[in-house]
Amino acid sequence: MKIKSRTNLKLSFALRMFFFAIGIMTFTANAQTYTLSKGLTVGCSGGNPLTDITKKIDIVKDDKGTRIKYASLNCSREYSCIQINLANGSNAFWNTNDKIGVIITSDDRMGLFTFKDGKYEIQVGGHLDKKQAKEVTSESMNAEFQSVLSNFDDLIKKGIEEAKRAEMLANILPTPELSLTDEWGLSGLYYMSELSGFNTYSNSDEAHGKYTQAVYMYLDKEDKYIYKAYYSQTGYDKFYFDGTRAFKAFKEGGLKPVYRFKGDNMNKILLFKDISITYLEEGLYLVNKGGWYRTSNGCTDVVWAGNKTEGEYILLGKNKERIEQLMSNPDEIKKLSIENIRAECAQSDALEAAEKPMPTPSSMNTPQLSKDATAVTLKWAQARWAQELQYVFVHGKDWNIHRHQVTGVILARGIWCIAIMKEKDGTCKWEEVYVKQDYDGAKYGATYFSNETTVIVPVDCATAMKYKK
Repeated sequence: MKIKSRTNLKLSFALRMFFFAIGIMTFTANAQTYTLSKGLTVGCSGGNPLTDITKKIDIVKDDKGTRIKYASLNCSREYSCIQINLANGSNAFWNTNDKIGVIITSDDRMGLFTFKDGKYEIQVGGHLDKKQAKEVTSESMNAEFQSVLSNFDDLIKKGIEEAKRAEMLANILPTPELSLTDEWGLSGLYYMSELSGFNTYSNSDEAHGKYTQAVYMYLDKEDKYIYKAYYSQTGYDKFYFDGTRAFKAFKEGGLKPVYRFKGDNMNKILLFKDISITYLEEGLYLVNKGGWYRTSNGCTDVVWAGNKTEGEYILLGKNKERIEQLMSNPDEIKKLSIENIRAECAQSDALEAAEKPMPTPSSMNTPQLSKDATAVTLKWAQARWAQELQYVFVHGKDWNIHRHQVTGVILARGIWCIAIMKEKDGTCKWEEVYVKQDYDGAKYGATYFSNETTVIVPVDCATAMKYKK
C-alpha cells in the first residue's frame, strides 16, 4: 500500500468543501472510476475527519497489474491486487497484505470489502454510473456475495496460484527446436506436467527469471553417454546412468529398458536438480522431486519415500495427451511406478548376481563347522536381519590366526563363511560372515559370530540352496 500525504495543501474552506462533495481522485487513462453509495473514510494519519472522506474509487489496470486507488484531501491510498475470477462474470481484486479488495460485477457494480474480526465483509457499494451508485448498498452486496465471502480464503489461495502461473507463462522460454536422435529411441521433445523455474546465478543467463515446460532430451553417445535435457537451443541439464554396473550393461546391450537416470546436482531446471527420473513406459518418466517409490524387503514390497505427499506426481514425457490422461488418474501412475520399481529391482539384482557370483564351499566346510556357524549366525540374524537365514557354509581356505599385537601370543582363530538368506518375497541373497574360536593356551573354544560385511548379494535360489546339508 502507498500513502501520499496532502496535509500541505493550502485551500480555502469553500474549495475544500467542493472537493469533498465531488471526491478527489487521481485520474488515469486506463482507470475505471466508481462512484460510491456513501462516503468512505480514507484513514489518513492525523487527517481532518471532515475532509478524510472520498466518494470515488479508481480501479487501475496497466502493465504493473491491477490497483485500487482512492483519496481524500489529506492523503491517497493505493493497493496492488491479485485477480480472482468469480462466478457469473464477476471478479475480485484483493491485496493480501492490507486485506482489502473490491468485487466488480459484469453489470458495472462494485463492492469494497475488508477482512476484519475474522470475516470478509463489504463496507461500501458503488457503480460506474453515478446515478445508479446510491442503489448499490453494502447490505445488498453482502447478501448477494455471502457465499463468495464465506469461502474467500480458498479463493485467495486459488488466485495466488493463478497469478503465479500467469507470471510463469509470461516468462516461459521458447521450446527448443532440435532434431537430435539416438539409436535407442530415448531422444526427442519431452513435456513436463508442470512448469519449472531455473536455478541461476547471473542476470545475463538466458534462463534467469524464466520458466520451462518442455525440454529436448538427447542421449549423447559421443559425450560419455550423458542424457542431456536441452531447455534452449544450446543450454542443457545433465542426467547420468544410475551406477557403473547399469552403464556397463547398457553399453554391452544388456540393459533394456533403462529404469533410472540420475540428475546432476548443478542442473539449472529446479525440477531436475539432483533428482532421478524413473521409467514408467516408453517415452515417459516419473520425476522424483520430493518423493519417490522404492523397494523394501526384496523386490516385492514397494513404499513411498520423501517429504512430498504420495499422489503429487510430476511427469516427463513425449506425449502431452498421455501426460494429461495420467495426471487425471494418479492411481494409474502409482500402478505403473510400482510395476517398474519392482522390475528395476529385479534387473539390478540380476546385474549384481552376474557381477558377483556366489563363492563355493572350501575343504574347511565340515558338517560340524557348517552346523556351528549356522547356529551362531542364526542368533545374530534373528536379532538384526530383515531376511530369514537358511544356512551357512565355510568358504575360507583355512583358519586365520589372531595374535596379541605386542606378545604375539595366539588369542583366537577365525574363518570366512557364506550366509544364505531369503527375503520376504522368496528371493535369495548371500553375504560373507566371519566366525571365530578363542584360544586358551591349550585348545580352541566354541564357535561364535564375529562380524559381517553387510554386502548382501542376490543369487538365484537353485544356486543358493545347492550346498545345504
